[in-house]
Amino acid sequence: MLERFGHRVDLAANGAEAVDMARKQDYAIIFMDMQMPGMDGFEATRQIRATDERLAQVPIIAMTASALGGEQAKAQAAGMNDYLTKPIMPDSLGMVLARHLGQPVPDDAPPRRANDTGTIDYALLRELEYSLGLAMLRDLLTLYRDQTPGRFAALDTALAKDDDKELVHQAHLIKGESSGLGLKAVADLAEELELRGQRLSRTERERHVATLKDYIERSLTELEAGTSVLPQ
Repeated sequence: MLERFGHRVDLAANGAEAVDMARKQDYAIIFMDMQMPGMDGFEATRQIRATDERLAQVPIIAMTASALGGEQAKAQAAGMNDYLTKPIMPDSLGMVLARHLGQPVPDDAPPRRANDTGTIDYALLRELEYSLGLAMLRDLLTLYRDQTPGRFAALDTALAKDDDKELVHQAHLIKGESSGLGLKAVADLAEELELRGQRLSRTERERHVATLKDYIERSLTELEAGTSVLPQ
């Protein structure tokens, strides 16, 4: 999406790599994911800020799956200048770039989506197609579909081992992946499991996981049958 705004983009696989890249390259702005393997985005930001005067000033933007004030406060305390809530929309990204780089906001972006009550947010899918292109959107949805058996297996293993922390972790991953691609009912169920998973009984966890898996399968079937976005 940043490339659509005319920027060159480098990607870091984890927090430690992000710190190393920031120290070696002169970036105009850094977008920092809060949830990364190993070092998280908060610690990565603190280390970047502590490096030198240049990195103490570069804009760092938090990317978070939660719009709750607590996450925003933690990002600010770690030294971040601003935040974006996933899924990231073109208009929100454009406003951040305007604030921190003085970049004009394009006037040809689709209007901000309105909330609806369906299983899939097709307005979001249209915005993603505009931002990323149809080919990349199809690739992302295909990747989501292809990794679903692995996600199901991880949920089943967590249930079998009564590993509530891993169950919550898998729910967090599914929430982020699903919300970013418009699978809103799946994202809502995954978020509920993430928030309540450690307090639920074993029977309740099993019931919730079964419902979550069913909604994932139903959403993928709907995409395949009702749109041309996800190739069959």
